[in-house]
Amino acid sequence: MSKKDKLKKEKEKQLNMKKLADLEELEEKEAAKHKESRGAKKLRRRAKRGYIGVWQMLLKLLMTAAFLWSGFFHGGVLAAAVLGENIYIAKDKTMPHWVAYCALAGAAVVFVAIILAFVKKYIASFIGVLAGSAVYMHGVRYMMKTLKTMMDTQYVAPDQQNMYRDYMIRYYPMMLTLLFSLILLVISIVITIRRKRREKAERDNAPVESIIGSE
Repeated sequence: MSKKDKLKKEKEKQLNMKKLADLEELEEKEAAKHKESRGAKKLRRRAKRGYIGVWQMLLKLLMTAAFLWSGFFHGGVLAAAVLGENIYIAKDKTMPHWVAYCALAGAAVVFVAIILAFVKKYIASFIGVLAGSAVYMHGVRYMMKTLKTMMDTQYVAPDQQNMYRDYMIRYYPMMLTLLFSLILLVISIVITIRRKRREKAERDNAPVESIIGSE
């Protein structure tokens, strides 16, 4: 082999090595860029989860407040008054005791359902709030209906003209617990669907080598 051919071959070898080095450098840059992009996405997802978590906690606190106002305090007062036979619906006739039992049982079920919401069991929590608030409101509606009939057919003192409205403010906020529980359930379902879609997209876009390796 002549000296000229040797120089030519050496030059081609150097060019090939330079191309290979350039290619490796480009691949490293792309890998770093991809890694940085994935890191940024993770940070954004964490920030979003934190933002959603704040709203979920706020809803739980509002649900608890509505329960404490209507279910625990006024529900307890209603049950005590009914069981103590201090609420008359006619002469020598008091409110039936089942109204108190409905208020107590419904409030107890909603209380358990709120605890389930705090441990992120949103489906069970919603079912519990739905059942508990339905039982609670069954007793309350009977009491309210009886009160309305009495106010329409009997004399009501001027200072008691707003009694029906006042009782609504006391007992009907219990329905807010159902609304807040429903919103928490919807948020939970949306988060689950988005997570499953993201996981599926990551699997579909994963490199062939990683898929083979996982198998």
